[in-house]
Amino acid sequence: MKYFLYPYQPAGIELPKQLPDDLTVVVPEQQKERYEKYVTAASQGQIDTVASLDFAHLVTYFRKKQTQETISDIRTLAEDAMIGVGILKTYFCDKQLDSELSNLFFKDKYYMRSILQGIVPQPEFQAVSSFAQIKNFVEEHGQSVLKPRRADSATGVFVIEPAHLNEFADVNLGEDDYLIETFCPFNHMVTVDGYSVGNEIKLDLYHEYCDLILSTLTTRQNLCVRTSKLYFSSATWVPMIRKQLKEATQKILDVMTVTGETTPFHFEFFYGERGIMFCEVGKRFGGQGMIKLTPFEFGVSIPTAFWQDYLEPGTANLSISKRPQCIAGLLFVMAPPHSDRYQKLHYDWIKSIHQKKGNETATYQSTGSYCFVVEFTSRNEAEFTAHLQQLTKAFQ
Repeated sequence: MKYFLYPYQPAGIELPKQLPDDLTVVVPEQQKERYEKYVTAASQGQIDTVASLDFAHLVTYFRKKQTQETISDIRTLAEDAMIGVGILKTYFCDKQLDSELSNLFFKDKYYMRSILQGIVPQPEFQAVSSFAQIKNFVEEHGQSVLKPRRADSATGVFVIEPAHLNEFADVNLGEDDYLIETFCPFNHMVTVDGYSVGNEIKLDLYHEYCDLILSTLTTRQNLCVRTSKLYFSSATWVPMIRKQLKEATQKILDVMTVTGETTPFHFEFFYGERGIMFCEVGKRFGGQGMIKLTPFEFGVSIPTAFWQDYLEPGTANLSISKRPQCIAGLLFVMAPPHSDRYQKLHYDWIKSIHQKKGNETATYQSTGSYCFVVEFTSRNEAEFTAHLQQLTKAFQ
């Protein structure tokens, strides 16, 4: 079946009134009556509708259609829809996911969320280019998160409370630069770091933030990343969470990776007792030195294994223990210390202290705007808490 998508009146493009049997015309719901009056009675059944011709709605539409019939072509004459329709044609008709399209799904959060609809749990979302769209979304969904579609490290991300909605009336959104989504209620964020060959997972190791990133930046606190508590917690719901993370990671790779391509990944999920919520993906190693933790935890370097498998497929040594050998942590000191107490830190559990040149003032703009980063290890949770407190005090 061929599909033609068009949001405007059919007479303007002289759409044939008698439609071929192998053509379905897809229009916005509000255009349905106009199109049914335009075509012949015999062709009225070939007019189909969606709520909107935006990419997200169309992914859902065609994902359902592909289970019912073969999609041979998807076309449009609407200039503002051509890029999205081109992606849909490649994905659903040609059934080819090349590196260019895979990279787009990994980098652009709107296309990422759209292509993963119905695949993994995630927030409600919408691409926005005006304050009116933001206002309508927040009024419908309540507390929301506004974020750039193609930025990283939490740069330019805002939490919008309904009571403070008007504060965002003058935000410069650009034409297609922002995404808005519902606020996730879970209090923990875990990362899945590793790599795959095609969609086959080679390594997937868990880390987490001691506090949620946005909360840390908003309250102007230090940022801490550590070996995930999911490896050590005895809570009855933890096995369910780990199972869901494994399944969600595999589903994302099934949708977004290129056959045979060696792909590093850094996935972020919110989690709580009730389950997981997908946050976002990166086709890269975990940022801000997160990959430095795995040699302490598992005796394996994700970048080293990745390069071995990329340059000489199948040669990486991936025999690791199921449980980390220690708790490894990174403390990102976001403000310059007021004293030199940190210079007196000489302990074997401190693996390195690095000062980031050029960041001599506190900005709290993103996870990359730190002044110092400390790499350390602990034998158990109690020791980790004590070490973190000691480091926090030393860098005050």
